[in-house]
This record gives sequence, C-alpha cells and structure tokens, in this order.
Amino acid sequence: MGSLSIFIIENEVKSDLDNLFLRQDSAQWHDFYDECYKHLMVARERKFKISFEGALTLIPLYYNQVSSSDDDDLLLKGVHVLDQILTLCDERHHEECPDWHQILVKSSVFKECILAAVNNSDCHLQLFGVTQVLTCLKSNARDLLTSQDDVVRGLIKSLGGGVSSVSTTAKTALVLLCEQEQGLAALFSDSAALDALNTVMAVNDSSKFNVYEVVQRVCVLGSDQLSMVSNSGLLDQLVAEVSSSDTLSQLAALQLLSELMESEKALDHIKSAGVLHQLQTALLQAHSSQDSLAAMNIPGLLKVFGVVGRTRPELVCREHSAVVSLMLQLSSDSSSDPCLSIIALDTLVQLANTSNAKKLLHYNFRSEVDEWLKTLGRQLQTAPMEQRARRLSALVLLFSVPALPDDRVESDDLQELLQGWYNLVFPCGTLEPVDKFMRLPFPEMHLEAYHLLRALIRLPWGAKMVAANTATLKYLLDRSTESCKEGKELKYAVAKALLCNPEVLSEEAGKQAYDAFKAYVKNGPFYVEPYVELGVGHLHG
Repeated sequence: MGSLSIFIIENEVKSDLDNLFLRQDSAQWHDFYDECYKHLMVARERKFKISFEGALTLIPLYYNQVSSSDDDDLLLKGVHVLDQILTLCDERHHEECPDWHQILVKSSVFKECILAAVNNSDCHLQLFGVTQVLTCLKSNARDLLTSQDDVVRGLIKSLGGGVSSVSTTAKTALVLLCEQEQGLAALFSDSAALDALNTVMAVNDSSKFNVYEVVQRVCVLGSDQLSMVSNSGLLDQLVAEVSSSDTLSQLAALQLLSELMESEKALDHIKSAGVLHQLQTALLQAHSSQDSLAAMNIPGLLKVFGVVGRTRPELVCREHSAVVSLMLQLSSDSSSDPCLSIIALDTLVQLANTSNAKKLLHYNFRSEVDEWLKTLGRQLQTAPMEQRARRLSALVLLFSVPALPDDRVESDDLQELLQGWYNLVFPCGTLEPVDKFMRLPFPEMHLEAYHLLRALIRLPWGAKMVAANTATLKYLLDRSTESCKEGKELKYAVAKALLCNPEVLSEEAGKQAYDAFKAYVKNGPFYVEPYVELGVGHLHG
C-alpha cells in the first residue's frame, strides 16, 4: 500500500489519504503526487503527527515508481513529494526522533534510494540525492558516511554533471566531509577516489574547476587539510593552470588562488613552491605583451598580489618590487585602461593598509609614490565622477591608521609621512579640497568626504587642520545639509570624532564651537529641531 497515511498518521486525514491512493490509476499519477504534495504542506503547517518508520516504508515505493518513469513531469512531481517527506523528518527529528539521520543512513533506503538518486542520470533525482547526503553530513550521522566509499564516489561523480545546482551541492558536501580526518583521507589519500577525481576533471573545464574549487575550499580548513591536499598533487595542478595556454582557465585559477592566499598557511605553501615569482613573471609578460588575451589576466594577477599585500606587505615590497612599480605605473598612467587603473589603485591601498606598509612604500618607492600621489590629486579634480569617487575612497584607506605607534619617534615619522602625502595630493595643503567634495550633490563623493574627514581627524595634524577650518565646522553643525540616513550618521560620526580631541577643538575653534559640537553629539544624528546658530558667531570671528 502506498497511501501517504503510512507517513502522516493523523486520524482526521487518514481516510482522505487512503481514498486518494485508491482512486488513482496509471493515468492519474500526476494528480496523485500533486495532492500528496498539498497534504504534506498542510501537515507541515498544522504540525500533524508523522511516522519516521512510515517514511522508511513509503520512500522506496515512491522512489521506484518515479525513477522508472519516462515522464519528466511525473518524475519532477514525485521528487518534490520525496523531498518533502524527508524535509519533514529532518525538521521534526530533534524532538521526535533524535537518531533519525543515523537510522536513515543505516537503512536500505539510503543506499537503494538516496545513493541511487545521486548516481541516476536524471538531474532532478541527482539533486534530490546529493541534497539528502548533505543533510545527513550536517547531522550526527556524519561519521557513518565518511566510511562509505559509495558516498564519496557518488559526490565526486556529481562534480562532473552539467547542472550547477547538483555540482554546487556536491562541492559543499565534499568540503563538509573533509572537516574530519577520515573523510579527508577518503577523498585525498584513497587511490580510487583520486582516480575518480581525475576522471571527472577530464570531462570538461567546468568539471575540472569544480574539483579545483573543492581543493581550494578544503585547503583553507586547516593545516592538516592543506598538507593532505598538497600530497595528493591536486594543489600543484591548480597552480599549474596559471601557466596554461587557455586564458579562461588561467583566469579561473587566479580567482581560486587569490581566495586561497587569504589563508596564511596556504600562502606559505604557495610561496615556498615559487608560485609568487611565477605569477610576477606572468604579470610582467602580460603587461608588456600586445596580446589582448594575455592582458585579460592582468586584473586577476594584480588582485592576487593585493591579497598577499594585505597580510604580507613586506613580502610584496621587498621580493616583488617590480609588481609594486607596475601598480604605481598603471594607476598613474592616464593612457591606461580606466578599469585597470582603478584595480591597480585598489591593490595599492590594500598593500598600504598598515603603518609599516606605508613606510615601506615611502622609503622603497619614494619618487614613484610621490608622482602617483600628485597624479591622484589631479584625477580627483578631472576624472569622471564615478572614477573620482573610487579614488576618494582609496584616499580614505591611504590615510586610515588603526592606531598610531606607541613609540614617539615612530609616531612622529608616520605623521610627517602622511602629512607629506596629503600635501602631494592637495598641493594647497589645506582642507579646502575636502570641504569642496563634502558639499557636492553627488552622494558617492560627499559621503566619502565624510569618511576622509574621520580618517584625518584621527591624525593630530589632521585634527588641527579640520578644527581650524571655520567653513567646514559650520557645515558640519548645519543639520539641514543632509537628508539621507547615511549622510546624517556619517556627519554625526565626524562630529563625534572631533569631540575625541577636545583640547584641539577648543584651542583651534574656541570654547563656543566646542560646546556647539558637544550639544550636536548629545542630540544624536537625527535631531529634528531647526539648526541653532550656537557658536557660529565665534566661528565667523
């Protein structure tokens, strides 16, 4: 008997479910599964009683009929019903059957229905199968699955299909499997599994990079995973793709490697293998080449060094100075591709994200950095508005210092360096250019100007410069100049930052100005009463 009443054991619907099954014949299976799905939705909503044992009885009956059908519509409807039965079990198992997933994995249903679905040629059944395997991997049944070779093989095979939802789910399941030592070994130490991975990689480029994505995601899990994946040879194969003749493969490999290099241990491994020097050579050759296909790799290669520079600025500045020089050149050259110029700029400011990195840039590339900053200042005045906003955003990061060095000499040196940089970007040496940006009607510009003000106020010379500018202080106190939530919050943040330097604010702008900002901050960012000229007379005078 295939009545849904085997699973939904609620007296008030039992006769309806039984009659539903009895009424169907070979021509009415579509309607049957439609009605079953509706009843399952009602059972879920109204919390009807269910039988976990009944699920194990019913699933094979429905699966066998659905999987043998040549009717795609019927198959899809049947899969939806199977999925809902197991979803209900998954949702209820905590309270009603804590060991449900272990029971399922140990039952014949898992092998004959779920694993069979994983290996089926139909994409709907495949997705149903890999989704259920993933659900079990997230449960207390994970240990049972890592010892099953059929599970690993089935998931590997799913990487080679043409349906992204199937391969995406399979990738997540394999990564989850590798969080434990037994699962890691089953995938990357077992010769049969490695053969299966290589077989999938040979299907097409999409399948190959599905495997490489698993490699990359497993490597960042920890040192044990990185070591085992490295020993399998698959990491070296991924790295070799950067030097392949296929431009699209190079781009895909660069993307995966740049994400991989965010892991310190993975970066150490890649560096020791000489990969960074290979990438530097590839970048310089791509830039000097007239081949447009080779040039497509430049953004990806720059981003890789940007990722490395975030955590190892010394490594990039000292061992890959040619790359830094190229970044400076690309972001300064008006004849270069504007998009490439912005990418080079973003990469540079990633590199300069620490106090020590700023000093390395200054002392190792002084003339080039000076010319770059002068060009940046000109671009802020003449470039298209969108590019100006990107450059202003980069400037915010360039002048951002999380904390000044404790050592007085080091702190003074850094401040002198940054003040010199400011004067190169804005030769007037005053706050007028930033004040002008703050008043522009373009949100992308004036909001970034607030961010820059906050960064400058954190620097003693910057705080003095802001506090001494009467026009800027008046504008900040005038609540009527901002109508959007983000603008009001940013202006408030600037005012609050000024109050963190009470002596500087009082000395440069006077006590009335200090009191005005104190009241402004006390009233919060969304104060609605009309602006009062508190302290403005003093600011004018």
